[in-house]
Amino acid sequence: MRPAIGRLFNPADNETEGAHPYAVLSYGFWKRAFGEDTSVVGRNVVLNGAPFQVIGVSREGFTGASVGVSPDLFVPIIMYRTFSPTARQWNTRHSWWLTVIGRLKPGVTRAAAEAEFEVLWQRILQEDPERRPAASWDKNYRMNNTLWFFQAAKATPICVIRRPSRSRY
Repeated sequence: MRPAIGRLFNPADNETEGAHPYAVLSYGFWKRAFGEDTSVVGRNVVLNGAPFQVIGVSREGFTGASVGVSPDLFVPIIMYRTFSPTARQWNTRHSWWLTVIGRLKPGVTRAAAEAEFEVLWQRILQEDPERRPAASWDKNYRMNNTLWFFQAAKATPICVIRRPSRSRY
């Protein structure tokens, strides 16, 4: 995916908690709040008192992974406590507030990604057999216990800021 302007997140933006206070604006929010001003890249927006540097704007039409939800901006997931300092255990697998998706890299088959994922999934289950994840539903409304994040995708997790938000922009 390419941004409308600036850049999107990369894996380095999501490695150290609090280290990269970056934000990617949604195209709609950029248009409404900034009048499509291209000089917004490099400026700060404030979320709950914490400054985040705008590094880019998502392409027109991109609204994230949830149908019917249109976030105003995106931040690296590792920055969650920067704008929500009272959050506890947000980064453990026992907290089920996050949906993760991924895209296969070119040339990687679904079967190869699923095989790699299965190894990781079994390791998770072995490390914590008492805390199995709750069942979820796939796109065909079949119940499953899998998380459709493929390690082969090398996706960068992001935190989605949804409207209405108690945060100031």
